[in-house]
Amino acid sequence: MFDYAKHLRLQVGTPAKHRDAACRNVIGRSYYAVFHLLRDRQVGDGPRDGSVHGRVLRATDDVYGRRVGQRLSELKDLRNAADYRLDDRVLVRHADAALKHAAAIFEAVNRPHAISRSSRTRKR
Repeated sequence: MFDYAKHLRLQVGTPAKHRDAACRNVIGRSYYAVFHLLRDRQVGDGPRDGSVHGRVLRATDDVYGRRVGQRLSELKDLRNAADYRLDDRVLVRHADAALKHAAAIFEAVNRPHAISRSSRTRKR
């Protein structure tokens, strides 16, 4: 299986001339890898109010807890900065933080005992 985290970490090691772009790329790919996984698992046919990103964030809080939701929120903030604040430098530490958030979210979501809070409520 392709190791995306390893691939993205290698991009951070690009020559200084291209490092800003590589870090922005790592952050965006980290966010969207997590976003698409969570969107596909959670949002489904739910209410269509607000942005999809906002719905996924709210659903993440509800399904996986505030800790995972907070990581997603911080990852989204990093992605917004990388994509829209082009005058700001994006550093390797920002890309590394994005990778760590994404890895923690993947771990939480893929944990065998990760059961949504709404599923637990329905079973009672």
